[in-house]
Amino acid sequence: MNLVTRLLFALSISLFATLTMAAQPVLLPAWQATPFEQPESVIYDQKNDVLYVSNVNG
Repeated sequence: MNLVTRLLFALSISLFATLTMAAQPVLLPAWQATPFEQPESVIYDQKNDVLYVSNVNG
């Protein structure tokens, strides 16, 4: 490998690493349930299409 090829390769790797590290995912809530005071865990019942939530404070 000549010097120019090595430099281009190093620059490409650096640019790729920078772009992948800079892309942070944005999380948005799909829905919100109330009136839970302190929900602890959730389990999905696929057969009945329901979510069961344990509420620690109530």
